[in-house]
Amino acid sequence: MKINKMWHEKNLMPKKATLEQKLQWHVNHKRECNCREIPEKVQSLMKLRKPKIIVGIVAKNKNKYLLARENLESGREMWLIPGGKVEFGESLETAAKRELEEETGIIAKSLKFLVFKEAIFPEYNYHSIIFFFLTETKQTKLSPDIEGKVQEAKWFTKKEALKLPLVESARWLIENQKI
Repeated sequence: MKINKMWHEKNLMPKKATLEQKLQWHVNHKRECNCREIPEKVQSLMKLRKPKIIVGIVAKNKNKYLLARENLESGREMWLIPGGKVEFGESLETAAKRELEEETGIIAKSLKFLVFKEAIFPEYNYHSIIFFFLTETKQTKLSPDIEGKVQEAKWFTKKEALKLPLVESARWLIENQKI
């Protein structure tokens, strides 16, 4: 296997790297250079990782849908359906309402389950199962994300949304689901 010297020069393993940083470095290395195999110890730790359970909330106001712009694990800036991780002991619906309010200030009074979708990107050390819900709202004023992940949130028609750089799951949902 040939070494990608340029990649190695730009991507040094951090000094005193955390376990998460080590795992991510090896995933990136496998994708970008692959000059040697991932060490067995790191491979065994990767096998212990489990998919994340995520909720996504399609907030609808008349003929517009709420989308959020974030930086992803890949480093790319993309638009997605607002949502996030389900906490231990939290129901999917409770998590969906909490995430929507935290990220946008929108308070969901009722939710309708739409569909679930897996998002698997081993090259970014990412695997999640996303449960999508729909809420209709008259509330249009948005608040900043309390955690700071969402860079911007805006309302779009389906046609406008499909022109944006969307994450694969959001594009799939908008194109294929009756929302």
